[in-house]
Amino acid sequence: MATYKVQVATGNLMLAGTYSAVSITLIGTRGKSHKQSLNNRGRDFVPGAVDEYEVHCARDLGELLLVQLHKEAYLFFPKDSWLCDYVKVTTRQGRIYNFPSYQWLEGYSTLTLREGAAKTITDDSGNPLLLEHRKEELKCRQECYGWKDYAPGWPRCVDAKSTDDLDSNDKFTVTKTTVFALRNVKSELELRLRGFSNQEGSWESLDDIGKVFWFKKTPVTEYVADHWRDDDFFGYQYLNGVNPVVMQKCTEIPANFPVTQEMVAGLLGKSTTLKEELK
Repeated sequence: MATYKVQVATGNLMLAGTYSAVSITLIGTRGKSHKQSLNNRGRDFVPGAVDEYEVHCARDLGELLLVQLHKEAYLFFPKDSWLCDYVKVTTRQGRIYNFPSYQWLEGYSTLTLREGAAKTITDDSGNPLLLEHRKEELKCRQECYGWKDYAPGWPRCVDAKSTDDLDSNDKFTVTKTTVFALRNVKSELELRLRGFSNQEGSWESLDDIGKVFWFKKTPVTEYVADHWRDDDFFGYQYLNGVNPVVMQKCTEIPANFPVTQEMVAGLLGKSTTLKEELK
């Protein structure tokens, strides 16, 4: 018999917990475990909690590939949403498998997670189980997060006519709406306290914005404010920015480009030119 120690983390947001019954199935290279209920004394899966359990299997499952979380009805409690951050599994040999989730389970459903090992499809080529999971995950995301053109020249937007469509696709719950509303109230209060709520003028610089929203400073926002002009960070924004689809690569200097070779010759030196730098 093999025993696995399992940790299940619930997101630290309001209403992120659940009253539903949650079970788990471990899937490895040598087979899979039976569906086992995750139930300790007292309430499980409260916001911000990391609950620990033991999963007993008839035999060693080998290398763990997938974890399935089954969210089902419990007694008289109604359907609710659960924000699962991650699942961590430790074998009796001491190896730790991390299965990141960071997503909501709406109603009653089964969520299949793979190990967070940053593997590509090439790494999965020898395992039909992982390849099938990758295909199913891609298909699900394509159905849930379709994009459409809002208007010619505009950034793409979610393929939905209203937030009601998002509700029907289980992508925008009352919980998320409440969180957004609270953040909006905090931001509005911040503006009022600093006397900017009625300001109608334009921002002069990023420093002006920083003076207003200083309550919400984080290491990420401070880094962006300091490095948003850097070339490497511009490349990051190109790949991960808010609207990366509207950025285009320049293959030649535009006719209306206000900078000429003569203007930058002194900065570039004799070894290169503006056209060479563009290449």
